[in-house]
Amino acid sequence: MSEIPTLSELLSWLAILLGGAIAISSLIRKANIPSVLGFILLGIAVGPYGFGFITNIELIDLFAELGIVILLFALGLEFSFTKLRSVGSTMLIVGLIEQSIMFLLGFSIGTVIGWGVLESLYLAGVLAISSTAIILKLLNDAGILHTREASTIIGTLILEDIAAVLILVLLGDIAQSGDTLSFMSISIIIAQTLAFFIITLTIGLKVVPKIISYIDRLDIDEAPFLTALALGFGLAFLANYLGLSIAIGAFLMGMMISSAPKSEAITHKVLPLRDFFGTIFFISIGMLIDITLFPEHILTAIPLIIIAVIGKFVGNYIGATIVGHDRAGASTIGSMMIPRGEFSFIIAKQGIDLGVAKTALLPLTMIVSLVTMIIVPLILRILPTIMDARTIFPSKAFAPLEFVGSLFKNMIFSQKYDNNELKRILPRVFANIAIIAIILAVLSVLEEFLLILYDMFYALQIIPYDIFKLIIILAMIAYPIFNIFGKAGEITEYIFEAFQTKVVSSRMITGSMNYLHRIIRNIVTATAVLLISSFIIPSVSVTTGIELIVPISSVISLSIFVYLFIDTFFVIHKKLERGIISSLFGEEED
Repeated sequence: MSEIPTLSELLSWLAILLGGAIAISSLIRKANIPSVLGFILLGIAVGPYGFGFITNIELIDLFAELGIVILLFALGLEFSFTKLRSVGSTMLIVGLIEQSIMFLLGFSIGTVIGWGVLESLYLAGVLAISSTAIILKLLNDAGILHTREASTIIGTLILEDIAAVLILVLLGDIAQSGDTLSFMSISIIIAQTLAFFIITLTIGLKVVPKIISYIDRLDIDEAPFLTALALGFGLAFLANYLGLSIAIGAFLMGMMISSAPKSEAITHKVLPLRDFFGTIFFISIGMLIDITLFPEHILTAIPLIIIAVIGKFVGNYIGATIVGHDRAGASTIGSMMIPRGEFSFIIAKQGIDLGVAKTALLPLTMIVSLVTMIIVPLILRILPTIMDARTIFPSKAFAPLEFVGSLFKNMIFSQKYDNNELKRILPRVFANIAIIAIILAVLSVLEEFLLILYDMFYALQIIPYDIFKLIIILAMIAYPIFNIFGKAGEITEYIFEAFQTKVVSSRMITGSMNYLHRIIRNIVTATAVLLISSFIIPSVSVTTGIELIVPISSVISLSIFVYLFIDTFFVIHKKLERGIISSLFGEEED
């Protein structure tokens, strides 16, 4: 354990850190680089893996933890329920679509590179959350802070911040529980977290504003501010005592205080504290990064960077198209949402601190964040934006994303087609998923019964127990899985008929509609396969204890995806070929 620093040492460290932060901020401002990146680079330079000015890891870690509490408390203060209600359905659609795509891609890449389930979930969390601080600065610098696109981006960032807090809480609680990652343990943790949310908010929203109002009437200048801090630290402590994340306690108290009449004055006083501890937090993150590990992790970081950039752009582009943005607007939203930052570091640090994520996660997060911060100005120059519609890419490069967006836009917002059928189908899909979750949870509880059954019948012992349990599980979940694929077929027909209603007036010929049906079928089938391979298969692997299930199912899923991709490419190529022949030579399509 490192020695406790003297007062003179602590003061000299703060002088170095804050003086260096001012110097590096003024330098990188000229290069149009976010200040967050400069703070991290400063931490690398002065930390134990740089020039070694500060080597006390325990103290650095303590500053980082305190910084997390202050950052999330301040975030909660800016997160009133009024703001939450102001986030319309369009922001919900964009946020849910891009987060789902990015989280699944992050989890998949983690599995492919050989990481465990919980490690892959932490990696997915790192890649899924954009940097609010960096993106707001980019919007301001671009002069588009008051545009419709900026409103969509800010609304999506609000949803991402909520998702980040939930990721921290759920993954932190799962890691601390020490249980196997099963549907049962996840269900219990979600129930505990929801109970903490509901009880805290139900009581707190009535009590906390009254406490703040009472303290304010005492006519002591600093009393409301100090009371707010005391309540924030107190609820963070209570959450930690109950086995939950300190992040959720600080965040919830900030939200409750934001409902008090004098919350603006408290927020005004907390913001400098947030800036101070936020700066210390990012510098401390840099101190904990061993840059000597970069060369050995750069190859692993390359696919993560590709996934981080393409996944974010595609998810936000599709979501923006669905809610009505044109090509330049959707491209602007997709490009601006690429940078990763503060929450990615917080998630990575939590996973490493709890001992469930590889230490490589932090340098990988640093590399991905560094590249995604630097690459945005270049992306904005080569893609169409509301600032400059010129682009180096042809229009057909954006057509597939706009096609998918238009499909779902027609399905969600069309009033010409009765959506009662969809309301009937989707609950059945979720019901079958719930049935599978219940079956796996029950089988986990009845583990001893299965073992007794296996020991009673000698005929069963010709196969290993794990295989016997796998057969039982597959037999019980086979029907719900087939049901899911059956409903996927019904969803395909619904989307096709809904889209056909719109395009028939455009005199699209029957052959083209056949191509469209095939493409929709491939997309829906791929979604069903992704759902099963990402959620159900890992749970079956954990329940049976057979680790080979995940890689084998991954190969099968990849094969299905490749087939569906080739088939879709063939359909599009064939349609384009016939369209060109028809245009040039006047021949009719088949």
